[in-house]
Amino acid sequence: MADSQHEARLRSEELRSRINYHNHRYYVLDAPEISDGEYDELLNELRDLEEAFPELITPDSPTQRVGATPLEAFSTVEHRAPLLSLSNASTGEDLADWHRRAAERAGRDDFALATEPKIDGLAISLTYEGGRFVQGATRGDGRRGENITPNLRTIRTIPLALSGDFPSAFEVRGEVYMTKSGFERMNAERAERGEPLFANPRNSAAGAVRQLDPTITAQRPLSIYVYQVGWSEGPVPSSHVERLHWLTDLGFRVNSDAQRHANLAEVSERVSWWGQRRERLDYDIDGVVIKIDDTTEWDRLGVVGREPRWATAFKFPPQQRTTKLLGIAVNVGRTGALNPFAVLEPVVVGGARIQMATLHNEQDIHRKDVRIGDTVIVQRAGDVIPQVVAPVVSLRDGSERVFAMPDTCPACTTPIEREEDAADSYCPNLACPQQQVRLVEHFASRGAMDIEGLGERLSYVLFQRELVSDVADIYDLTSGQLESLTLPQHIGEKSAATLVRHFGSVAAVLEAEEEALQEAEGIGPVVARSIARWQERDENQRRVASWEEDGVEPGVAQLAQLRIEDRGFGSKNASNLIEGIRLSKERPLPNLIFALGIRHTGAETARLLAERYGDLDTILDAGEEALQEVEGVGPVVARSIARWAERDLNRDIVRRLREAGVNMAGDVVEPASDLLAGLSVVITGKLDSMTRGDAESRAKDAGASVTGSVSKKTDFLVTGADPGGSKLTRAQKLGTLLLTEEQYLAVLEEGPPALDRIRAEREAAAAES
Repeated sequence: MADSQHEARLRSEELRSRINYHNHRYYVLDAPEISDGEYDELLNELRDLEEAFPELITPDSPTQRVGATPLEAFSTVEHRAPLLSLSNASTGEDLADWHRRAAERAGRDDFALATEPKIDGLAISLTYEGGRFVQGATRGDGRRGENITPNLRTIRTIPLALSGDFPSAFEVRGEVYMTKSGFERMNAERAERGEPLFANPRNSAAGAVRQLDPTITAQRPLSIYVYQVGWSEGPVPSSHVERLHWLTDLGFRVNSDAQRHANLAEVSERVSWWGQRRERLDYDIDGVVIKIDDTTEWDRLGVVGREPRWATAFKFPPQQRTTKLLGIAVNVGRTGALNPFAVLEPVVVGGARIQMATLHNEQDIHRKDVRIGDTVIVQRAGDVIPQVVAPVVSLRDGSERVFAMPDTCPACTTPIEREEDAADSYCPNLACPQQQVRLVEHFASRGAMDIEGLGERLSYVLFQRELVSDVADIYDLTSGQLESLTLPQHIGEKSAATLVRHFGSVAAVLEAEEEALQEAEGIGPVVARSIARWQERDENQRRVASWEEDGVEPGVAQLAQLRIEDRGFGSKNASNLIEGIRLSKERPLPNLIFALGIRHTGAETARLLAERYGDLDTILDAGEEALQEVEGVGPVVARSIARWAERDLNRDIVRRLREAGVNMAGDVVEPASDLLAGLSVVITGKLDSMTRGDAESRAKDAGASVTGSVSKKTDFLVTGADPGGSKLTRAQKLGTLLLTEEQYLAVLEEGPPALDRIRAEREAAAAES
């Protein structure tokens, strides 16, 4: 031990330098030069010195990786340069289209390309000043993220101090992840301790990084791959691949399999190579990132929307597994639609344990011939949403049962109905409690009447207290009524679904501790703490016991009902809600139409109706035939609106909304010109010179009708970058005229003559070929 502070300072600096060197050799290069025992001796000596001389402790000291004092909450970081999303390609044709667009904009196609694995983890940014790590943040919404610096300091593959020639300040981007082997070891240790198991490496990594207590993060087997320079206040290599080599020299961990390629053919081969290796890697990937290697082209090509033109992600097909379909359950949506979902024997798909999956509707179940008791193929679409793909017919033994939708509504026992030519069965009872609770929540949602604070839990309480029985009752609520409310805090369907997806079963959720609950994506520390205390209520104990007594296999619906906390609504919340209700009376007519929850009537249809008729009564009085004359409104939608308008209960709700002062009128939009009068237009994909909304507005101003889907009435489809597949396929099938953005701009200038010229050019080109 050093005798003086001066000696201690010199020795501590030497130890920090040596330990950082060996950390880099061990964690980044995977090539240690000393034994674990020798490393521990160095680290223990440094700890002893810093204990004796606390003033020598520095933020980048290796001893500080164990974690700091827990935080109350994360602060927000404004990203100096946005962390952009990537466009997706799933086929060779998609990749070629991306390359063609980039080449056309760059004016050349001989640029080199770089490939690297698309790590399935959590995107983060790391800022360094003077070669020292000063700030780390999550991606967030791309412009703002959470400051998680203390947590990132605990990850040993993130250098706290750099070596070599570095800029005075710069930022790098990377992906924090958990190795498969580390995840398995962690779960094995938890199993030995009798603790619930985590679901998959990605969620575990994301949850660990967002812990308020950095000591918990320090215990997780986390690592990082740095993949890009975000910004720099000094010179950096212009080649992306050379930048990666430069970052490696500075001490960052970069994936050694990143490569430069001369052309797209080499890229395609590399994508196949990654796909073949995917299962053998010790980390999860869901695709390959392709970038133009010359970063000087990045600024020239720019971005479209929130995606760079100089990069794309080739996404691999979703992973599939087989399991038993134990049953098919049904819930009721806000429009009365009965939604079947699969109850599965738990299976791990893409690293996550799956117990439930979507089945879309009864028609889709019969189209696929899925039967209860089947062995079925399950996939995570986009590696996220589980769905049943098909049955394995060869494994049937005759015990399987064909599914039939129940004859009565599972929520109110009313006999169900089915609209002609529709795939869904639905409950026609407008007073169905499950429908009305969800309709009130929908009515108050941001895209509808935007009443902040009126969500799922409050809607339930208002119905329970008989203060609200339909949406019109919202406008009769008083501050006094709201202040007197006590809100029972339930886990809720959203949190329940998240937790069951994460842990694999309700039983695992109920056994989980607060720390483990926070590992589930979207479950914060406050919610986790409340859920962890579910056993404190006798009613919860009785409910769980009843599941066992009745032989019920609990799922999301059962877990969602567990009560975890009671809270008074309070005068401030009451005042804010009353003000939100008052402001909602002025919402535009399209929002009101959408808010009413009429079957098959979405926001786009609501806008078309409001523009055509101008007020709600005229729409409801129009009748089925007249409604079908509105461009974009087909027979199913027209019939649904007409049937809704025929019901006295609905008309009474509209009357009471009007009496409450809710706006029922809109402006009939008159076009600025009739240049494109009588033409029907659909726009898809991302445009360079304008947003899609601007493109639609310009068509309307010219007298055209703009719709959201292609039909026989569509005169032309404008296709930007990454066009919607279904619209393009439908247009090609119908022979609809396809326009590029440049051609569309010509049509806006010239009108029908430009369309005639484009058609003639297409016909001439077809004749020559």
